[in-house]
Amino acid sequence: MMKPMSFQLKTKAELFQNEKGSAIVVALLTLVALTIIGIIASTTSRIETQIATHDVLYKQAFYEADGGTEICREFIEQNCPVPAGSPTCLQSTQIMHLRAILRQPKSG
Repeated sequence: MMKPMSFQLKTKAELFQNEKGSAIVVALLTLVALTIIGIIASTTSRIETQIATHDVLYKQAFYEADGGTEICREFIEQNCPVPAGSPTCLQSTQIMHLRAILRQPKSG
C-alpha cells in the first residue's frame, strides 16, 4: 500500500536557504551580461569603423580639392602673365565678349 503524500508548506526562510539550482541562475545571468557586453562592443566597433571610413573620404576629397586649386593657381601664374599695373590679362575684346554673355537673359 502506498503511503499518503503529505505536502508541507515551506516558509520563506526555508525557501531561501535551499540553494539547489542557484548555479544555473548565476551562470545564465553571467551569460546574459557577457552577451550584452559583446553586442555593445560589436556595435561600437562598427560605428568607429564607419567614422574612420568617412574621415578618410573627407580628407581625400579635401586634399584633392586643395590640389586642384594649387594646379589652377600654378596654371594661371604660368599662362596668364599680368603686366605691372594691369588689372587682368584678358584682352579688351575678350572682356567685351564676356560682358555681352553675362548680359544675355537666361533661357529656361
